[in-house]
Amino acid sequence: TSMRPPSMQEWSNCKELLEGRVQVQWDIKDEDVWIRVSARITEDQYVAFGLSGLEGKAQMAGGDVVVVGYDKKKKKFIAEDYYMSDTTQCDGRKGVCPDERVGGKNDATLIHGDRKNGVTI
Repeated sequence: TSMRPPSMQEWSNCKELLEGRVQVQWDIKDEDVWIRVSARITEDQYVAFGLSGLEGKAQMAGGDVVVVGYDKKKKKFIAEDYYMSDTTQCDGRKGVCPDERVGGKNDATLIHGDRKNGVTI
């Protein structure tokens, strides 16, 4: 599988989720789903994007998401797989937790991160 993301012109799908704030582009290449999240956020904010915990309805509890953003302390972009058993802070067993902290694995792979004009990609 190629680790080269599609160019700006190659993305098959695009959806603005929060007007002027969050845009998601995606494409399917072989067995992989490539997702690009662009967000107008500050360096100390993040965006979580993923699947609802309830089919056919938006629900955080039970959701499987990827958290993306910029870690100012480590000076690097992040993409981390989270499971949200409920909407409380992670206690190591339940809550909004990185998959690796509750016995799963991080299935998200960060290919590229960039920040220009207040937009984190």
